[in-house]
Amino acid sequence: MRIAGRLSETTLGDVLGALFRAQMTGLVKLRETAGLASGRVHGVYLRKGLVVAVDTPVVHASLGLGDSATQRLLEGLDVLFALREAVLTFHVACAPPEGPAEPLAPRDYLQGRPRARDRGAQAPPSPRATMVSRARAQALSTLGLYGDATAAEVTRAFRRRARELHPDLHRGAERRSVEQRFAALTAAYHALIG
Repeated sequence: MRIAGRLSETTLGDVLGALFRAQMTGLVKLRETAGLASGRVHGVYLRKGLVVAVDTPVVHASLGLGDSATQRLLEGLDVLFALREAVLTFHVACAPPEGPAEPLAPRDYLQGRPRARDRGAQAPPSPRATMVSRARAQALSTLGLYGDATAAEVTRAFRRRARELHPDLHRGAERRSVEQRFAALTAAYHALIG
Protein backbone atom coordinates (compact mmCIF):
# COMPACT_ATOMS: atom_id res chain seq x y z
CA MET A 1 0.00 0.00 0.00
CA ARG A 2 1.31 3.46 -0.87
CA ILE A 3 0.79 6.36 1.52
CA ALA A 4 1.81 9.99 1.08
CA GLY A 5 5.32 10.70 2.30
CA ARG A 6 4.72 14.06 4.04
CA LEU A 7 2.01 15.61 6.19
CA SER A 8 2.14 18.66 3.91
CA GLU A 9 0.73 16.44 1.13
CA THR A 10 -2.02 14.78 3.16
CA THR A 11 -3.37 14.57 6.72
CA LEU A 12 -2.88 11.94 9.39
CA GLY A 13 -6.64 11.32 9.26
CA ASP A 14 -6.51 10.50 5.55
CA VAL A 15 -3.62 8.08 6.11
CA LEU A 16 -5.26 6.33 9.07
CA GLY A 17 -8.56 6.12 7.19
CA ALA A 18 -6.88 4.50 4.17
CA LEU A 19 -5.05 2.02 6.40
CA PHE A 20 -8.33 1.17 8.16
CA ARG A 21 -10.09 0.53 4.86
CA ALA A 22 -7.21 -1.77 3.83
CA GLN A 23 -7.33 -3.54 7.25
CA MET A 24 -3.55 -3.07 7.64
CA THR A 25 -1.49 -4.15 10.64
CA GLY A 26 1.77 -2.36 11.39
CA LEU A 27 3.28 0.95 12.46
CA VAL A 28 2.83 4.44 11.04
CA LYS A 29 5.97 6.43 11.90
CA LEU A 30 5.95 10.21 11.84
CA ARG A 31 9.34 11.95 11.89
CA GLU A 32 9.08 15.68 12.46
CA THR A 33 11.03 17.80 9.96
CA ALA A 34 10.41 21.38 11.08
CA GLY A 35 11.22 23.57 14.04
CA LEU A 36 13.02 22.74 17.25
CA ALA A 37 11.50 19.25 17.34
CA SER A 38 13.02 18.25 14.00
CA GLY A 39 13.96 14.57 14.07
CA ARG A 40 11.54 13.61 16.84
CA VAL A 41 9.74 10.33 16.00
CA HIS A 42 6.16 9.35 16.84
CA GLY A 43 4.28 6.14 16.09
CA VAL A 44 0.74 4.82 15.68
CA TYR A 45 0.33 1.04 15.92
CA LEU A 46 -2.53 -0.54 13.98
CA ARG A 47 -4.07 -3.98 14.15
CA LYS A 48 -6.42 -4.75 11.26
CA GLY A 49 -6.83 -1.03 10.69
CA LEU A 50 -7.73 -0.19 14.29
CA VAL A 51 -5.47 2.00 16.45
CA VAL A 52 -4.13 -0.06 19.36
CA ALA A 53 -1.23 2.09 20.63
CA VAL A 54 0.32 5.53 20.22
CA ASP A 55 3.97 6.20 20.95
CA THR A 56 4.98 9.84 21.30
CA PRO A 57 7.78 11.53 23.26
CA VAL A 58 5.57 14.60 23.74
CA VAL A 59 4.21 14.97 27.25
CA HIS A 60 0.56 15.84 26.96
CA ALA A 61 -1.57 17.08 29.84
CA SER A 62 -4.86 15.35 30.45
CA LEU A 63 -7.79 17.48 29.38
CA GLY A 64 -9.93 16.28 32.28
CA LEU A 65 -12.02 13.63 30.53
CA GLY A 66 -10.66 10.61 32.40
CA ASP A 67 -7.51 8.57 32.75
CA SER A 68 -8.49 5.37 30.96
CA ALA A 69 -6.33 3.58 28.41
CA THR A 70 -8.72 4.75 25.68
CA GLN A 71 -8.38 8.33 26.88
CA ARG A 72 -4.57 8.10 26.79
CA LEU A 73 -4.77 6.78 23.20
CA LEU A 74 -7.01 9.68 22.19
CA GLU A 75 -4.75 12.24 23.87
CA GLY A 76 -1.71 10.75 22.12
CA LEU A 77 -3.54 11.00 18.80
CA ASP A 78 -4.42 14.63 19.56
CA VAL A 79 -0.69 15.35 19.83
CA LEU A 80 -0.04 13.68 16.47
CA PHE A 81 -2.95 15.40 14.72
CA ALA A 82 -1.47 18.74 15.84
CA LEU A 83 1.78 18.08 13.92
CA ARG A 84 2.18 20.33 10.89
CA GLU A 85 5.18 18.85 9.10
CA ALA A 86 6.47 15.29 9.31
CA VAL A 87 7.64 12.47 7.06
CA LEU A 88 5.28 9.48 7.10
CA THR A 89 6.34 5.87 6.72
CA PHE A 90 4.40 2.64 7.20
CA HIS A 91 6.10 -0.49 8.48
CA VAL A 92 4.15 -3.72 7.99
CA ALA A 93 6.59 -5.94 9.89
CA CYS A 94 6.14 -4.02 13.17
CA ALA A 95 3.77 -5.92 15.42
CA PRO A 96 1.63 -3.77 17.68
CA PRO A 97 2.33 -4.09 21.38
CA GLU A 98 0.00 -6.27 23.38
CA GLY A 99 -1.85 -4.42 26.07
CA PRO A 100 -5.15 -3.95 27.84
CA ALA A 101 -6.16 -1.02 25.63
CA GLU A 102 -9.35 -1.43 23.66
CA PRO A 103 -8.61 -0.70 19.98
CA LEU A 104 -9.98 2.58 18.63
CA ALA A 105 -12.25 2.47 15.61
CA PRO A 106 -12.07 5.36 13.11
CA ARG A 107 -15.31 6.89 14.38
CA ASP A 108 -13.58 7.36 17.75
CA TYR A 109 -10.69 9.49 16.50
CA LEU A 110 -11.42 10.75 12.97
CA GLN A 111 -14.69 12.61 13.54
CA GLY A 112 -14.14 16.35 13.22
CA ARG A 113 -10.51 15.99 12.11
CA PRO A 114 -9.11 17.93 9.14
CA ARG A 115 -8.94 16.23 5.75
CA ALA A 116 -6.58 17.04 2.88
CA ARG A 117 -9.53 17.97 0.64
CA ASP A 118 -10.68 20.55 3.23
CA ARG A 119 -7.38 22.43 3.42
CA GLY A 120 -7.83 26.12 2.92
CA ALA A 121 -11.54 25.94 3.65
CA GLN A 122 -11.12 26.42 7.40
CA ALA A 123 -8.54 26.19 10.14
CA PRO A 124 -8.30 22.84 11.92
CA PRO A 125 -10.04 22.70 15.31
CA SER A 126 -7.97 23.04 18.45
CA PRO A 127 -7.32 19.87 20.48
CA ARG A 128 -9.64 21.20 23.22
CA ALA A 129 -12.47 21.81 20.71
CA THR A 130 -11.92 18.30 19.33
CA MET A 131 -12.14 16.81 22.83
CA VAL A 132 -15.35 18.74 23.51
CA SER A 133 -16.89 17.60 20.21
CA ARG A 134 -15.80 14.01 20.93
CA ALA A 135 -17.33 14.23 24.44
CA ARG A 136 -20.55 15.61 22.94
CA ALA A 137 -20.65 12.80 20.36
CA GLN A 138 -20.13 10.22 23.11
CA ALA A 139 -22.90 11.77 25.24
CA LEU A 140 -25.26 11.77 22.25
CA SER A 141 -24.40 8.13 21.57
CA THR A 142 -25.16 7.21 25.20
CA LEU A 143 -28.61 8.73 24.76
CA GLY A 144 -29.09 6.96 21.42
CA LEU A 145 -28.86 10.19 19.41
CA TYR A 146 -26.55 11.27 16.62
CA GLY A 147 -25.59 14.51 14.93
CA ASP A 148 -27.00 17.88 15.93
CA ALA A 149 -29.80 16.91 18.28
CA THR A 150 -31.85 19.74 19.74
CA ALA A 151 -32.31 20.25 23.48
CA ALA A 152 -35.90 18.96 23.18
CA GLU A 153 -34.70 15.76 21.45
CA VAL A 154 -32.05 15.25 24.13
CA THR A 155 -34.65 15.66 26.90
CA ARG A 156 -37.08 13.24 25.22
CA ALA A 157 -34.35 10.64 24.70
CA PHE A 158 -33.17 11.00 28.30
CA ARG A 159 -36.68 10.58 29.72
CA ARG A 160 -37.39 7.57 27.52
CA ARG A 161 -34.12 5.83 28.51
CA ALA A 162 -34.52 6.85 32.18
CA ARG A 163 -37.90 5.09 32.31
CA GLU A 164 -36.19 1.89 31.11
CA LEU A 165 -33.08 2.14 33.31
CA HIS A 166 -34.33 3.66 36.55
CA PRO A 167 -32.84 1.64 39.44
CA ASP A 168 -36.14 1.59 41.36
CA LEU A 169 -37.60 -0.64 38.63
CA HIS A 170 -34.95 -3.35 39.05
CA ARG A 171 -34.02 -5.70 41.89
CA GLY A 172 -31.06 -7.74 43.05
CA ALA A 173 -27.83 -8.08 41.12
CA GLU A 174 -29.39 -6.52 38.04
CA ARG A 175 -29.95 -3.29 39.96
CA ARG A 176 -26.20 -2.64 40.38
CA SER A 177 -25.50 -2.78 36.65
CA VAL A 178 -28.59 -0.68 35.94
CA GLU A 179 -27.43 1.93 38.49
CA GLN A 180 -24.13 2.32 36.62
CA ARG A 181 -25.86 2.65 33.25
CA PHE A 182 -28.36 5.11 34.75
CA ALA A 183 -25.47 7.19 36.17
CA ALA A 184 -23.81 7.27 32.73
CA LEU A 185 -27.12 8.26 31.15
CA THR A 186 -27.60 11.09 33.66
CA ALA A 187 -24.03 12.32 33.16
CA ALA A 188 -24.52 12.36 29.39
CA TYR A 189 -27.76 14.33 29.76
CA HIS A 190 -26.14 16.92 32.02
CA ALA A 191 -23.13 17.21 29.71
CA LEU A 192 -25.45 18.09 26.81
CA ILE A 193 -28.02 20.25 28.62
CA GLY A 194 -26.22 21.59 31.71
